[in-house]
Parts: sequence; structure tokens; C-alpha cells
Amino acid sequence: MIGDDQIDGETSLAKPAAPTIQHCFIGLGNNPRLVRDALSHFGFQELAKGMQFSDKYRFKWTQTSSEVNYMKFREGEHIVNHISNARIFTTKITTLEILEQLKIALENGEVPSALRLKDFFPETYRLDVAADLVNFLNSKTGGCWLQKKACSNQGKGIRLVGDVKAYKEEIMTINKQEEDSTQMLVEKLEKMGIENEGGAGASTTSSANKWKDMNMLAKELREIVVQKYCENPLLVDGRKFDIRAYMLIVCMKPYLVLYHPGYVRLSLNPYTSTSFTDKMTHLTNNSVQKNHPDYKSLKEKSIISIEALVKDLVERGLVQSADEYHSRVDNKIQEIMRLVFVTIKDKLDRKFGCFELYGFDFLIDENLNPFLIEANTNPALYTDTQVQKELLPPLVEDVVQMAVEAHGFGKVEGSEEVRRVAEKVAQRETRLRYEVIYYENA
Repeated sequence: MIGDDQIDGETSLAKPAAPTIQHCFIGLGNNPRLVRDALSHFGFQELAKGMQFSDKYRFKWTQTSSEVNYMKFREGEHIVNHISNARIFTTKITTLEILEQLKIALENGEVPSALRLKDFFPETYRLDVAADLVNFLNSKTGGCWLQKKACSNQGKGIRLVGDVKAYKEEIMTINKQEEDSTQMLVEKLEKMGIENEGGAGASTTSSANKWKDMNMLAKELREIVVQKYCENPLLVDGRKFDIRAYMLIVCMKPYLVLYHPGYVRLSLNPYTSTSFTDKMTHLTNNSVQKNHPDYKSLKEKSIISIEALVKDLVERGLVQSADEYHSRVDNKIQEIMRLVFVTIKDKLDRKFGCFELYGFDFLIDENLNPFLIEANTNPALYTDTQVQKELLPPLVEDVVQMAVEAHGFGKVEGSEEVRRVAEKVAQRETRLRYEVIYYENA
């Protein structure tokens, strides 16, 4: 439709009028109440659940990007909480691929940083890459390892490997495919803790079906990575922990990327280096700890704040002050996030209106070196503990508010709006405190 606006004497296309009532759609799962409360606070009205495929929304929040129809996405009208191709760095396999690219860029000086990949990422191999497989089989036969499935999260699909020599023998046996036996492959995969999700079984009799089964089993193998376990983790109260930190891509045109230090997740069992069989001792994911028989009475001990962690380290004399912690740990975590982002920024599908919150997990060793474990889309927003109740609601409110403020209606980029958001962050005018790790217009 041709509008009546005149610019320099020429007729221009009229911009769509901003809606008087702004509608939002909120998907199921992952504590949608937090998002609902935030959007309601900012005046949004929620669309009915049956309208998940409607494009009559201003703001959409879902668990996965597959719930967003990007073919109908309109820049300047829609705001959604997922970047369409974020999986290029948020699965076990794609994280490893991106970090391999980063390793080369760091070594060649293409990305300036004092860090090298070995400084912050554990030794990791893909079983479906021949060179990686050979390197893993030839690596030192010692220590403990973690076997991970590519697309798993919440501690699912992880196997603790205490006897790496025996594990390598399993790998070699599977790759030999002795007698082309589906039965043998099924049994070996079961021993490795890898389920045959395709439903292939040993009862298949025809040669054609047998090869089909074997291909499905091989696909399962191709989703596996193995990672060296950190055997000198820093402990709190004698227990292993990791840090769930956040990276927020507020806007893509221009890029504005923020960091929040998050919170600390602890095992409820005392750490031991002599036994490597109990997941609750060695995996700190909250979803794993919820299986602890005493979780209900002990859950407040499974999550603590960053402030509590720093206080503990100061009291134990491991750091002299909060400033030393931030210098030695927090700043390095921010730098690792920045390095990951600069590696992916030109590969992401840049749409004005797309933003995303990511959960980055870091393990700290006894020398206060942070190691990146994984990067996750759709980080858990459950408020099971007091720390989460105090942190996550204001985090979600900030995320929603900054996303809305950065994306002006009817625009295709947000230079001025993003500048104002960046200023608010710098002036500490948000509910929580964030650090800018990348600003395209800085």
C-alpha cells in the first residue's frame, strides 16, 4: 500500500503502524511463568495456546527454535527469543567444531587473545572423525573420561569412563565390525551405555535389514564425543561444583552481547578421586542432583550464589579479595565467551528481532583456571532454590525488557535503540549487573 508520506518530494512505502495492543505467545515448558510475568509487566497480552503457528504476535518465547516459523518472520514486527541457526555452536559436536576453528584463529593471530584453546577447553575427541579417533586411541591410557551424546543435556547421555584402556578396546572392537554382526554391535553399544534409539534389534534376519540396523547403530556412534575429566577440580565444602554463566545476544543489527556471572551448581555428595562410578558425585547438573535421595532436604546446598563462592574462597585464603577472583576467574570467563562469540558472529543468521539467552557451563580447577564444558540454548529457568528465586525472575525481566527496547517497531536495525540499552547496562540501570563483551558499534 502506498502511503502519503513524502521524503524529498518522493512517495515512500508507509511503515506499518505500531499496534495499540501488543500480543505475545509463550510456549510450554521451562517455567514459562517467569516470561509471562515479565511480558505482562510490560503490557503484553498473551495469545491463546492454539495460536502457536500464528504470526499475529509482537513477541514470541519458546523452548526451541523449531517452534518459530522463520519463513513468516518479519523484521521490524516480530521479536523472538531464538536465533534460527544457533545450533552451530550449542551441541556437543558443533561446540567442538567451533572451538577447533577458534584454535586455529588463535594460533594464527587472527583473533587477538592471550588465551589458547588448551588453556580453557579439556582434551576432547569425536569418535566419528578418523583423525580424532586415531588420536584418542593413541592418547595416554590413563585418567578418567566422559562420554557424551551430541544433542543431550541435563546430564543425560553421559557415561563415566574410569577404565579408559577397556573403553578403547570397546571402541576398537566396534570399529572392526567383526562378522558384520548386528547382535555384536547391539551388545557392544549397550555395554558403552549407548541406546539404539532407532529400535534396531538382534532379531533382524534379512541381510538388507541387518545393514540398515548397522547404519542406524553407526549413526549413534557418530553422535559421541569423549572428553578428558578434570581430576583436580576446585572444591567447595569438599564437593565438586561448576558455574552456570549466561551470554545474552540482545540484538543482531547491530550486535550487542552481554555477560552475567550466573550461579554455582554443586554436587550433594563429597568429592572422591578414588571412585568414578557415581554421577551424583562427578556431575553437578541440577537435573542430576535432583535424583539424590535427600535432594528435598538438601537442595539449598546444591545451588549457591557467585557471591557465596567468592566469600568461601576469600575465607579459605585461595584469593585475597573479590577483586582478585574477578581478575583471575570472572574476567577469564568473559574472555572465553567473547572468543566463542567472535568465532560464530559471522555464521549466525542475522535477523533484526532475534535475540537469545545461552547458558555456558564452566568448571574451575584448583589453580583457579576456568574450563568451558559446554554452551546451551534454552538454559533452565526453574526456581527450585532460594538463589534461583532471587536471580532468575529479574534476569528474565531484564532479558525481555532489553530485547523489546532494542527492537523498534517498523525498523530493520536498531543502532540508536541498542546504544541506549548499552548505556543503561554501563550505568547499572538494569535489575541485575551485566558486562558488555561485544558491541558492534562501540
